[in-house]
Order: sequence, then C-alpha cells, then structure tokens
Amino acid sequence: MSFRARLLLAAFYLTTAAVLALSIPLALTVERRADSDYEAAVLGDAAILAARVSDLVVSAADPPSPRLDRLVAENARARDQRVVVTAASGRVVADSAGTAALGQLYATSGRPEFRTALFQGRIDTRTRYSDTLGEDLLLVTVPVVDRGRVVGAVRLSAGTEAVESAVRASWLRLALLGGVVVVAGVLVAWLLELPLGRQIRRLADASTRLGQGDLAARVPEDCPEELRVLARSFNQMATDVESSIEAQREFVANASHQLRTPLTGLRLRLEAIVGEGGPPGEQAVKAQREVDRLTALVEDLLALRDLAGRQLARLRTLLPWRKRPPGRGRHWSRSRDRFGARAALGRRAPTRGWGRHSAGSGVPPPTYRTLTLG
Repeated sequence: MSFRARLLLAAFYLTTAAVLALSIPLALTVERRADSDYEAAVLGDAAILAARVSDLVVSAADPPSPRLDRLVAENARARDQRVVVTAASGRVVADSAGTAALGQLYATSGRPEFRTALFQGRIDTRTRYSDTLGEDLLLVTVPVVDRGRVVGAVRLSAGTEAVESAVRASWLRLALLGGVVVVAGVLVAWLLELPLGRQIRRLADASTRLGQGDLAARVPEDCPEELRVLARSFNQMATDVESSIEAQREFVANASHQLRTPLTGLRLRLEAIVGEGGPPGEQAVKAQREVDRLTALVEDLLALRDLAGRQLARLRTLLPWRKRPPGRGRHWSRSRDRFGARAALGRRAPTRGWGRHSAGSGVPPPTYRTLTLG
C-alpha cells in the first residue's frame, strides 16, 4: 500500500471516529429533547383544557353539556389529538373521537392512567401502542380539580409518528454533516500529502539517477523540516560519493600513467637484451612476458577508471563486470581468467600469480591503495 493510500485511510479512520464519537451522543440528545418537548407540549394542552372544563365536569349530566363537547372537539381538531374527559367516578362524560360511550367506565385496570389521576390526584404520562392506529401513542392524563378536590380527569392521546419523523430527519442531517466532515478531512489529508509525496518522489528519482551514474543528482531542499533533513543528508551523501569516485578515478589514472613510462623503458631494455642472444636473452624473453602482464594490468586499471563513472550502480561489487567497455574486453578477460580478478578497496594485491620469474626479474608487484586486483 502506498504512502498516500495509508495517509488517506488514516485521515478517513480518524475523522470517521471523531464524527461518530460526536454524532451518536448528539443524535440521542436530539431524540430525548424532541420527546421531552413534545411531552411538555401535550401536557400543557391537557392542563389548560382541564382548567377550562373543571366547572363543566362538575355540572355534567345526562345529556352532557354541549359546551363541554364543543371545547373537547375544538381542542382535538386544533392539536390532532383525541380527548377523553371523565367524571370523578371514572365514567366518560366527553370523547372527541366518539368511540367511548357516555357513562362508560374508563377508570379500570386496563387504563391505569385514569386511576392515577382520579384516585391519586397525580399527572400520568405514558406511551402505549395502539392496535387501531398502528403506532405508539403518548397518553397524558391530568386530574380536573375544582375547589381543591378532584372532580374528573382529562386524557390527551397524541400520536408520536410526527415526532419520530422529525427525529429521523434530524439524524439524516447529522449523517450528511458527518459525511461532509469526513470527506473534508480526507480532502485536507490529500492536499497535505501532495507536497510530501512530491518531495518523496523527487528523492526516489534522485536516488535512481545517482545509482545510474549521474553523480550530479541532487534533491531540492524546499520542503518540510523533516524531509529537508533527509534531503540535506542525501545531498551530502551524493557529494561525498562524487568526491570519492573522482578521487579514485584520478588516483587510478595517475598510477596507470606513471606505470606506463617505466614499463615502456623496461620493455625496450629487454628487447635489446633479447637481441644480444645467449642465456641473458632467454631470461629477458621470460621477463618480457611478465612485463606484458604488467602492461595488461595497467590497461585494466584504466578500464576500471572509465567503468567507475558509467557503472556507479556496481560500487559495492565492481567485478565481475556485466558489461565490458569497448576496446577493453580482451585485456580484462585475459586478466580475469588468469588471475581470478576481483575488486577490493584498501588492500594490497597478493603476489600469487606473479611466479618466480617475476621475482627473478626484479620487477615488484604493483600496490594500489584504493582499487587493486588480486
């Protein structure tokens, strides 16, 4: 998984967790607040109606007072509620829905709210499911008091569907707001990642170019502080590598050129001795073969100098070369096959492979401090 994907997922998880941690308690609070407000509103309507019908309930008879029926009907239409009024005996004296018969006993165990209001003088609030309407109903029953005594009860039945719909609408708005916050958090994380990812890609490109031999590869340092330290370290490393490679190539070139002149002079002297013949001439022929070996090694050193600049990716394991430089393949292959050549840093070349003829000829084995063959 890429760094960008990880960052965006982290932002998504964090913002989602924050939104859920805030939205869930807020949604529950909205639901409780809506239920409380609705209950308070229904309770207020019931208390006002109980105060208005107290005199009418006391004087209610058969037939009931038309004024009581009119007040009950008006309140029911205005609030879309069902209103049932009972006398102190618990019998119905008015019903806005017309379902309950006048004189029917409502203060039964099946309707404990009337018993609480009539016989205990307390307000009763509860929720009950209505099989007829197919929804929950909020029942608020208030005692009707006249001159300090309970003379009846008023019950308001209000459906909760409207409140539940309002709560669901509030939850939907909260969900949409939370989604906007999550998207905004992911978008901000993406915008923050752009310069960071760009700088990381620059560093990766510079590393690739440096590995391919571009010693001038550098990374711009106009980036955040954390990446600026990394870019500065990379640039310092590239400068050190460039200086080291240049010093190595310069040393190899100087050593090779300095060896060429004495080897040429030695070859000329040996050719002169061979021309004189006799035992010294035979030894000179053997010495010439050793001089040829030294010459080949000098040529290989020059080849290494050239390859060091073009094959920087092989700094750790310079040999065996996967690609041979043009014009150098014959000498290098011969030396490698004969001596088992390999690159080594900071060592002297062992004398194996030079033989007694080399020692007898007075030609010392070459010593290289930086890049040697052994």
